[in-house]
Amino acid sequence: MSEEKETQEVVLSRAKNGKRIGAFFLDVFCLFFVTFLLFASFHPVLNDLPYYEETLKVRKELQSESGLYREDGTDLVTYLKSEDSESEYPSARAKKDLLSSRIDAFYQNDTFLSKAEQEKTQQEYEVRKTEALHGQEHLFVSVDNSLTENDVNPEWLLSFYEKEANNYAQPIFVGYLPYLKTTRVIWMSSFVEALIALTLSFAIFYVVIPLTWGKRGRKTIGMKAMRVGYVTDEGLSPSSGKAILHAVFVYFVMLLLSFVSFLLPLFVSFGMMMLGKKKQNLDEYVFNWTAVDDKDQEIYLDYADFWAHEKAKKEASIENKDFQIDHPSV
Repeated sequence: MSEEKETQEVVLSRAKNGKRIGAFFLDVFCLFFVTFLLFASFHPVLNDLPYYEETLKVRKELQSESGLYREDGTDLVTYLKSEDSESEYPSARAKKDLLSSRIDAFYQNDTFLSKAEQEKTQQEYEVRKTEALHGQEHLFVSVDNSLTENDVNPEWLLSFYEKEANNYAQPIFVGYLPYLKTTRVIWMSSFVEALIALTLSFAIFYVVIPLTWGKRGRKTIGMKAMRVGYVTDEGLSPSSGKAILHAVFVYFVMLLLSFVSFLLPLFVSFGMMMLGKKKQNLDEYVFNWTAVDDKDQEIYLDYADFWAHEKAKKEASIENKDFQIDHPSV
């Protein structure tokens, strides 16, 4: 007597590209919104770190010594162009006098320039003054072998000093090695802070949620909202181990690599999804997963889960079925 074995296929329909793209953008929004919140919450902690406090202190001292910045760290040109400067420096003449004196002092500052560098910088500055014109009118004239400001519109002279500060004085200061080191420390600290915030946010949305709340189909928040889930070639939800490997792949290839390659992995993935025969994007192709629509169908964790659901449905069908009994007439 042969034993019959009950079999049944798990059949699911492929999710439409519109729903998948919608899920993607919703996930990206959630990812970077939470990343921003985490970054903002971490920043006060960064400011309290001793090495960071010392870096900011050194940076502020160098800015103050250069004369090119205000106490709050704003460069003079930016400040003088703002409305906040009007009360302290109400006229173009007052502004250009301030800039002129600060630039002269900076070019003679032994901290930032050696004697040879000071001499060379002053000579180049004199050449720029000699060649400075507004239309056909010289901004500077030679008096007793010394260049002085011509009697012209102060706005023209202010514009010259602003360009001098931005194009020549500021680059010299910013390139000063001790100041450059403080800039690097600040940028690297901010980069590490942002990377930590991004990693934690990614772990929440692409690891924790797919392993818990979205375990059927390894769904992210976007996939949950759009009713899209992942299944293997057996039509079942991917295992937890594969889900973690998938998240690692997405993090390093689809996310980090995209930052340094002008979004190349994302474009490749989108092209595969739109033009490929199986409509799989890059990460789905690598893991041999399929995005399916689970609006009217269930995604099962494994075959045991599938048969448990089938059994429950049969029992529910029997319990809810109405039976009619015909009584014979006497």
